[in-house]
Amino acid sequence: NCAIVEARAYMLDENKNVFTENFAPTPVQMTPRVRKILEECGNSIVSGNHEPLYQHLSGTMQEYMPVSAFIKLREDTLLPLGNFVCHEKTEPDQTQPGTYHQFFRYDYFGLKVRYVFIEEKIHGLWLGYYKI
Repeated sequence: NCAIVEARAYMLDENKNVFTENFAPTPVQMTPRVRKILEECGNSIVSGNHEPLYQHLSGTMQEYMPVSAFIKLREDTLLPLGNFVCHEKTEPDQTQPGTYHQFFRYDYFGLKVRYVFIEEKIHGLWLGYYKI
């Protein structure tokens, strides 16, 4: 289901038809530019300053997740974590091209952020927890 949503978001943003045989979104490699975007977005999520994150979201993602929704989502997600400790790592997903994970350590749990990139824009974003 996630792939369908991401493909539809790509179609809406780029005016491409995902239902043709030749549709193939171009996943983004971990270039220095993507690494910088991930760093900016991770800092944005941790700090609560939404502006850097929203500069890198696709237009459809911005529509699906207005700033007010992100602020509430971030607040509710980070509430049980405790105080921020450090950024542990950023790594590509080995099974999904263009997908990256960031891991942030807090007092009680870790925050795992999953990004899906297509052509240097974020088309998918998930916040979750991991045990430390």
